[in-house]
Amino acid sequence: MASFGAIAASWDAFNSNLKSRIEELPSLAADQLVFEQLVAKALALAARQDKQLADVRETSKERKDLLLAGNRMREFLSIALCKELGFENKRLREFNIRPRDERRKKKPTVETPLVSAPPAAVP
Repeated sequence: MASFGAIAASWDAFNSNLKSRIEELPSLAADQLVFEQLVAKALALAARQDKQLADVRETSKERKDLLLAGNRMREFLSIALCKELGFENKRLREFNIRPRDERRKKKPTVETPLVSAPPAAVP
């Protein structure tokens, strides 16, 4: 499906062609003027939509960059706090950082033996 801007552009081309030949078709003059107003509104709306889309893309890029910088800085400060207070200091909880002794230790993985299927019965 064509975009709104492409449709508005095709309407504009159609209107231009019709307008150049309106003297040959005087019965369509009034309707052509109404259509010309619709085309002008559509082109203005398409331009506004393109600007808003560009603004949304820019905002999304800025948000992504800000999140990346903020996460990096938070990680840096978290490490600095751990270094400053000690990795096992309970005061780290005030900063939503778990002290080292509270972190879960990995459970040892138990290997399950492979169970082979019984041999197929021969008829």
